Amino acid sequence: MKSVLDQLKIKQVVLFGDGAGANILARFAIMYDNLILGAILINCTGASASFTESLKDKLINWKLNISGMNPATESFLILHRFGPSLFRPLETNRIQRYLQMEE
Repeated sequence: MKSVLDQLKIKQVVLFGDGAGANILARFAIMYDNLILGAILINCTGASASFTESLKDKLINWKLNISGMNPATESFLILHRFGPSLFRPLETNRIQRYLQMEE
């Protein structure tokens, strides 16, 4: 990323990242703090996925490749997108609106 910024002669940047991208950008910001004007990092985590999370992810990807979109995959993606807020009663309207936008 630093090489690209240098090649384009960009002196300072604002970073936007979500999930793994946020983690990468956080590390970049630590290494090159003089280049960073600001950063918006969403769902940034310094921990790797647990063994069971990794296994579940592999299983869902396998199912998706074999049979296409299915209820188990859809549930996994919704849980990944909304996290624990999925189980809060007040969040159900937001989730329903999100699902309707995708249709």
